[in-house]
Amino acid sequence: MLEKVKKIDDYPVQIVPEINAFIRELKFPNVLISDPVKILNNSDNFKDYNNYFVDFQHPSALGHYLIANEILIKLFNDYSEPTSFSFDACDNLTIQKKYKKFVLKPNPFHHYWSIRDNIEWLDDFIAMYSSEYYQHFFNYYKQKAIDKWNFCNIKY
Repeated sequence: MLEKVKKIDDYPVQIVPEINAFIRELKFPNVLISDPVKILNNSDNFKDYNNYFVDFQHPSALGHYLIANEILIKLFNDYSEPTSFSFDACDNLTIQKKYKKFVLKPNPFHHYWSIRDNIEWLDDFIAMYSSEYYQHFFNYYKQKAIDKWNFCNIKY
């Protein structure tokens, strides 16, 4: 269903199927094509799918992890994916690799500015597009960023 919805989207700013089809067909020596879209397409609903994004274009921490993991799979034949991984509400990543556990926390400076800039960027789109659909869409992501900002007490 997600694939059908993306094909009829009037404002396809996330994964455009025709562009990805073109990229998948590229064949060059020493060029590896990573395709995280397959994982995104396994999302069961709007919320799961949108957890991969901080807005309608930019990957979230989860989205960046997905892309990085797909790149590692392509680059290293002997790469073993983590046993498990999870993100908390403040973008702290916990990775379990066999008997080792790693916790990666966002850089406070980057976290502050990326969320602040994202909110301002979304405000610009809210001002540009008056349709109810876009207002709902942009405000969904803006509120998600504000909630994270407040819940995680992000300061610089």
